[in-house]
Amino acid sequence: MLNKESYSRFYTYFKQRHGLREYRRGWLKGDCPYCGKEDKFGVNVSRDRVNCFVCGGHGSLMNSLLTLENLDTYADGMKYLGSLTSIEEFNTPAPQIGKQEVREIVETILPKGYTLLNQGNSEATKIFRRYVKKRGFDIDKVSSKGWGYTSGNEDYMGYLIIPYFKDNKIVYYNARLVFGDGPRYRNPDMTENNNVGKSMLYYNADALNLYDSIFITEGAINAETMGDRAISSGGKYLSHHQINDIIKSDVERVTLLLDPDALKQSIEVALRLVQIKSVRVVILPHIINKGEIKYLDCNDLGREKVMDIVRETPYMSYSDIIKLKNDYDKKQRQRILS
Repeated sequence: MLNKESYSRFYTYFKQRHGLREYRRGWLKGDCPYCGKEDKFGVNVSRDRVNCFVCGGHGSLMNSLLTLENLDTYADGMKYLGSLTSIEEFNTPAPQIGKQEVREIVETILPKGYTLLNQGNSEATKIFRRYVKKRGFDIDKVSSKGWGYTSGNEDYMGYLIIPYFKDNKIVYYNARLVFGDGPRYRNPDMTENNNVGKSMLYYNADALNLYDSIFITEGAINAETMGDRAISSGGKYLSHHQINDIIKSDVERVTLLLDPDALKQSIEVALRLVQIKSVRVVILPHIINKGEIKYLDCNDLGREKVMDIVRETPYMSYSDIIKLKNDYDKKQRQRILS
């Protein structure tokens, strides 16, 4: 964690080296040193955020320093900061990284008419079962984990219900459209009977307490594909709550298996974990069909093929991840400027 002096040195670096000015709400603003666009670059020292409104986010203060000054390691970055003179004091308190709201999670009430997937014989039930089998799952096994559907509930007609358990109680659920009309996902609203959102939870969260090595996927279907050691973040981004849950756990090794179009987010997560856990970013393949790119996720590929790729991917050092980030940023800048 950075101390106040380090934040002051970052503050000085971005103001003096890149000519940023005070803007508002704790932001410094100026021309982007990445893509060159005028007045589109922002740095928030207290939030440890660096962003350009044209070429996108650039991770933490340290990530940006290493990239912009062509440095390799965290130690190199700290040495560079130590060489700065005429330091301007940064008075805004540094963020309490790792501090989060403590909230008792109540058991979630599943939608009215909820029925386990291995129960019932209606035509709708058969559609759900065909869908789940096509995805490669055993009906009884996923039913034992609470997968189901609703009967007689118009709001959830056509939705596969996938509960999230924590400490043997249902704390959330994901509803995925299988047939009919409606949004692709219909997740529960936060109410007195459901007091958390998906950003505070994982699918199969108990794996954090059971295994020293885990996989992280985006969706529950991909996590289920990868087995009992896989958890799902519910999206491309991992929240502070989710990352803190990993940091505080006894997990030693983390394999990131987010969808291929979430490489930027995978890199950001890896940079936050690498000094505490062994971590690797696995890049899954894509195919091009009639000029269209189709990204393949864990369920598309199947567990065996994914594991072949995992075994070929080594755990990464901080420098390895920075190099991956630099390569990604370079490709993005070339795409924007082309």
